[in-house]
Amino acid sequence: MTIKTLRLLRIFLLLILIGTTATAKAAADWKFPATARTVVVGDIHGAYDELGGLLRETGLVDNELRWTGGNTQLVSVGDLLDRGDDSRKVMDLLMRLQQEAAAAGGAVYVILGNHEVMNLTGDLRFVSDGEYAAYQDMEPAATRERALAAFVADASARGLSADEAASTFGQQFPPGFFGHSAAFSATGVYAKWLQSMPTMIMVGDTVFVHGGLPPALLESDIPTINASVTQTVADYNRIWDGVATRFEVPVARRGRADALRGLGDEEAAAAAAQLETLLESTVLGPVGPFWIRENALCHELTQYDTVRSILDRLGAKRVVFGHTPTVSRRVTSRLGGLIVMADTGMLRSYYEGTPAALIIEGDNLQVRYAGSQSAEPVDVEIRRVGERPGNLNDDQLEEFLANAEIVATEEVGTGVTKPLRVTLERDGISVQALFKGVSTPISGNSQRRRQLIEKSDRYQHEVAAYKLDRLLDLNLVPVTVERTVNGNPGALQFWVNGMISLLEKTEQNVKADGHCPINPQYNLMYVFDSLILNTDRTQQNVTFTRDDWMLVLIDHSRAFRLSRNLPPDFRNFPIQVGDEMARRLERLDREMLTEELGEYIDRDQIRALLARRDDLLKQYRK
Repeated sequence: MTIKTLRLLRIFLLLILIGTTATAKAAADWKFPATARTVVVGDIHGAYDELGGLLRETGLVDNELRWTGGNTQLVSVGDLLDRGDDSRKVMDLLMRLQQEAAAAGGAVYVILGNHEVMNLTGDLRFVSDGEYAAYQDMEPAATRERALAAFVADASARGLSADEAASTFGQQFPPGFFGHSAAFSATGVYAKWLQSMPTMIMVGDTVFVHGGLPPALLESDIPTINASVTQTVADYNRIWDGVATRFEVPVARRGRADALRGLGDEEAAAAAAQLETLLESTVLGPVGPFWIRENALCHELTQYDTVRSILDRLGAKRVVFGHTPTVSRRVTSRLGGLIVMADTGMLRSYYEGTPAALIIEGDNLQVRYAGSQSAEPVDVEIRRVGERPGNLNDDQLEEFLANAEIVATEEVGTGVTKPLRVTLERDGISVQALFKGVSTPISGNSQRRRQLIEKSDRYQHEVAAYKLDRLLDLNLVPVTVERTVNGNPGALQFWVNGMISLLEKTEQNVKADGHCPINPQYNLMYVFDSLILNTDRTQQNVTFTRDDWMLVLIDHSRAFRLSRNLPPDFRNFPIQVGDEMARRLERLDREMLTEELGEYIDRDQIRALLARRDDLLKQYRK
């Protein structure tokens, strides 16, 4: 292919794929009074049939998918697009239902998700071939033929056969690719519709957003963030349009910035840097409303105070979001109901989920699952430290560790404690656990007992640490029970697979790349270790699950000392006791601790624990 032909092809493709300029202002309205019933659907991802079935089962549409919901409000929390083949049909349905619902006194609110923003900014990584195919009617045959001819000619000049070139062209530009590009261009009907949709809304006392509550809401508000998203997307496409019209930008399904850098031009490289800055901005970046996952995944006590503060500022009771599929693929609440997670993996072919609709009627929240005959309560997130076979919850795992058959034991590590890795099996489920049997005898007069406790190494403390973790709902210590193994009593603790210690992280220079920041997790650890006066916290027993960098606390046999003085390593860490942590600490009393921990620590240790609790609360109240 000649240079002139190649330039014509690139200019032709550029005109087809030119970035979407914001031609419609995002809806200014963001706060709406609640009607008697609000129905919420999570991430649809082109699951048109599943969506239609849910809308019929919840009484919002008839068999022809016409609105029958009266004044009911339907809320989609984003991600209509990508992965599923029928995303265009989903948009067409919701666009029509918006008109029909409004005429009947109801409403259909569509919240932007990260996948809508990706399509609006030219990031097409997750557009399926089936999605492209749905736009073939918007792709004139002559358009595709000219593009193919130019591509084949260029490939021939590089030594590829016509068949090889045609095959490569089909992979890079599936049927409907150019129709999809037109639909999301500056004048495209779908781009214009999506750009008129808000990022966040509030219906009654419930906030709806795609990913979660961005920290920016601690100082900003919903209308400001909505407007900022609209402006940022517009700025992105203005920059792209400006530079793309001056350069021969190669077509790319992924990475406009990379495409610009590939031109080898300083102006194009500067524009690429500007585009990346916008995508990493407060509103479009990882802690913005589209991508944030901290509300869904991080330890509750690292989220509670921020979420509660934001909701209080907004005058809201709860936030409902999608984006992060729930582990159980069921609608799930956390933080005492402040958060409701609605992404249950509606697109079964990809997420193996369960289509579900959250139904809000005043203070009553229920869920209708596809194919069910009636609504069910919203699930409450269960405590879960480590992934368990058989999806066992804590109570079930405790029972399993206490009673399942031990089929193998092996020594692990070195030292005087000689811990064992134990394998247990029952009903086709296999679980591994760590056994510790060392227990310093505590006897003699009061002074002697105190001296022994201060130097003790006791398996009973492992069980007590787990039980205290559950009392505080920290979710840091793996399930631990007392059990006899090989004739010796001891503590049997669930073995969390895939862990990496802080020591290994440091020695191997491994970067923590999970969704949950490390320092807030460290703070929880220091509060807990201060409470139990753990004198044996080292880089080897500060451990994280390697796949998501969630902190897991092990090794508490040398805890529950009687002193009120913190270990030296703690004094330089600015321990923070937040509002929710303080409330949980305040609930602890001697009667509760004696009932739950009295079998494993004595009254002097309980008294010392409560004294340290009081010290932590004094620090909180300063």
